[in-house]
Amino acid sequence: MATTTPPILELPPEVVVHISNFLNTKELGDFRQSCKAIETATFKAFSKDFFSKRQFMLEQVSLQALVDISKHPVLSKQLSEVIISTHKLPNQYSGFNRLSSALIESGYVDQDVLITTGLARDMLVQAFSNLTNLRTVGLRDFDGLGRYRDGIDARWRTYGWSYGRVPHDVGPYQLENRSPDSYLPLILLALGQARVSVQAIPRAVQHSESRSQNQADPLQGTRSIVQLDIILRRHHKLLPRSFDVLGGYMGTTVKPILAGLKQLLLVVDSNERYRLVDPTNDPPPRDALANFLHHCRQLEILRLNFCPNDHYAERFLQWFGALGTTVLGATALGAEFATVIPLSLPYLKTLDLGMLAASPSALVRTICKFDLTSLNLWKITIECAPTDPASFEEFLTNLADVLPTSTAIRNISFGFIHQLRHTPLHLSMADSIRFAKDGDVKNRAGHNVEERAVFQIDHGLSVAQWLRATADRVWLENAEENYISMGDDGSDEEVGDSDLDEPEDEEGVAIDGAGGDNGNEDEDDGGHEA
Repeated sequence: MATTTPPILELPPEVVVHISNFLNTKELGDFRQSCKAIETATFKAFSKDFFSKRQFMLEQVSLQALVDISKHPVLSKQLSEVIISTHKLPNQYSGFNRLSSALIESGYVDQDVLITTGLARDMLVQAFSNLTNLRTVGLRDFDGLGRYRDGIDARWRTYGWSYGRVPHDVGPYQLENRSPDSYLPLILLALGQARVSVQAIPRAVQHSESRSQNQADPLQGTRSIVQLDIILRRHHKLLPRSFDVLGGYMGTTVKPILAGLKQLLLVVDSNERYRLVDPTNDPPPRDALANFLHHCRQLEILRLNFCPNDHYAERFLQWFGALGTTVLGATALGAEFATVIPLSLPYLKTLDLGMLAASPSALVRTICKFDLTSLNLWKITIECAPTDPASFEEFLTNLADVLPTSTAIRNISFGFIHQLRHTPLHLSMADSIRFAKDGDVKNRAGHNVEERAVFQIDHGLSVAQWLRATADRVWLENAEENYISMGDDGSDEEVGDSDLDEPEDEEGVAIDGAGGDNGNEDEDDGGHEA
């Protein structure tokens, strides 16, 4: 009996791929399994969508998937970004019998055992060693939005989140979150032990320095991790000990990784408010974060988020914006910065600062220190003297006066700025900075109120002109009944975090063959936020 070719197979491959874009995850799996021709036609797009960036937790079921992907001849080359999640499966001995049975039957160990025995590090080392196109490693504590294939509110969950559950299970258990402070050292050590080589010299130097033909190229045969993205939205942030990775054997392994970073996103908690409970606890003799940044000299993009009401951030910014090459001493800075020379980041182009309090002068000095092209201030609190009620306007005008006309800044974003106001009762109130959309600060109707001000060079104004024009649009919304709650507007997003995530990983995807997925993927992502 003669067979007929299904009409869909007569379509060009690009049309088949376009059709697949309108299918949800389960439908896509069924579609790809319908026949080998469709699987082959959609494999490239499928691997790009679901294997360019993947999120894993430090659970054996999740890390084993990462190792398996890293061994795949095609998918391993597609995976360029690995995100480590702070999620953990519920305690397998706390009544989740289905999960406990699944873990035991698979021979998987508890997360604490996985980490303390070094097995988690070994699995990361193996995966990082195999991923030849790995460029970005991240750490986060949330599931990202952007899974538009399955609905506008669908999230990319961390790989393994549903392990042990049966299909259509109701009442799913909730993943827990671990403190992330030990994750950063673990990730850096694994990268170093995986011999993920870094670029030995900055790109600008590579292009400007001439080389003799017989001179060996130190970059030959190497690859680099150029982005380390830490985005934490829950209560736990990176503690000072997270950055204490530069001593002894660990320092020898980690320093080459830091030396090649081009982008670094951090969320920092000094833990100072807990240390101050015991006055006998002195600050560390040398600030770990400052020392850490000294080894990241090739940075082009730096984002620093702090915790609300953390006075450490004020002292850090004083050091960060300091000029010169000699230590300033404890009289000028906090004791932890007394022996740390000012930081030099000659290639820094983008600076994002979030959730810290600072004086206008400290901010101006920091911004002018670097040859920036992009500046983002998010949930900053401007400190001012009791007799100076116009600090943010002064910050804008002073910055306009100090910036050279040749400044390279092309993009500026200010959002959710606050300004301290001192009351007769010696209380500090955090008034909100608002911008009049039409320039009339007396018109405070809702449609004329903006919480953000954005500049792009193609607006027709110079940076200085825009700063002065923005200063004229500023008005204060008083917070009479609220004590200072810096950066607290009901959201826990850090600077630049808006969940503009792209599709990526899926759980349950068969990786033995070229795209032989089973259609039961549990995706999850967290993409880089705008």
